[in-house]
Amino acid sequence: MNNRPNAPVLEDNCPTEPVNQSYYTDQQSVLNVSRKDKFLLVMDMPPALKPLVQKENRLCHGGNLERLRFSVWGSVIPDISVNKIETSFGGQTFKFSGNSRPSYPSIVCNFTVDNNYDNYYILWKWLDIQNGALEGLSENRIKTYSTNISIFPLAEYGAPVAEFIYYDAFITGIGGINVSTRDASETESTFTFDFSQLSMKLV
Repeated sequence: MNNRPNAPVLEDNCPTEPVNQSYYTDQQSVLNVSRKDKFLLVMDMPPALKPLVQKENRLCHGGNLERLRFSVWGSVIPDISVNKIETSFGGQTFKFSGNSRPSYPSIVCNFTVDNNYDNYYILWKWLDIQNGALEGLSENRIKTYSTNISIFPLAEYGAPVAEFIYYDAFITGIGGINVSTRDASETESTFTFDFSQLSMKLV
């Protein structure tokens, strides 16, 4: 069964970041080292999305809708490079840094859909504010539908070891859902986001 786990009890001297009072969508234990989800995604709710989610009659059962947390897996850290310049001189080729970064690729995150589809619905609404499924074009601007996303690689027992920060990120797609009643596997999907800048720090 894809049931919501109880929050682990932390000792007083345990680090609590990035744990906070947020909408916690993890449907599996991040303490189980045998699981394939080894990244924690944390993001502030985009400004244009907050009022739409908060006025829903069926509120998400996480409480605080200011922040979202997902256990994700997949290729969530992109290739990072700096352009190079080549010039020929004296029958040889010399290389120099171009001092510029190429565009980052889109990030595709795998996640487990919770039993009530709350986390999937939030992603769907995030996509919908950019182009309404029924109304068409939206007048929202980048600063209203984008947010900063942090992805924390997790070590053993769920301890975050680093933070990758994706600036001005916004969702660009949601993967399909293929559910079978023939087995007890969890319902999974994907979502894709793009961003402008990326930084990293150790935690």
